[in-house]
Amino acid sequence: MGRITLEGMEFFACHGHYAEEKESGTRFLADVWMDTDTCPAATSDNIADALNYQEAYVCIRRVFEEGQYNLLEALASHCLDALFERFDGLQLAGIRVRKINPAMGGPIAGVSVSMERGRG
Repeated sequence: MGRITLEGMEFFACHGHYAEEKESGTRFLADVWMDTDTCPAATSDNIADALNYQEAYVCIRRVFEEGQYNLLEALASHCLDALFERFDGLQLAGIRVRKINPAMGGPIAGVSVSMERGRG
């Protein structure tokens, strides 16, 4: 078993509870970790035997860009759904979604939600 991690993916999207967030959008960062059997790819050195992390990035980007969610929890959950739907060999996956500089009434670097889910 091995872990593939995508770190610091940055997206501009219109997610949030408040109307101004949905209209003007904001920056988000996401980190994803995926546990899978990496032995076939390590042995063959062939991308066909690997969990293709470029395809994983595209799955996450689509969720950020094509959907609109009120809560970070829903956004993160839909990202995990997309990964498990795309990759049969994915055993465990987790995500951390951060909203950068959210409007909170004072200075704040960000707010984040993390979740992890196993297959089944």
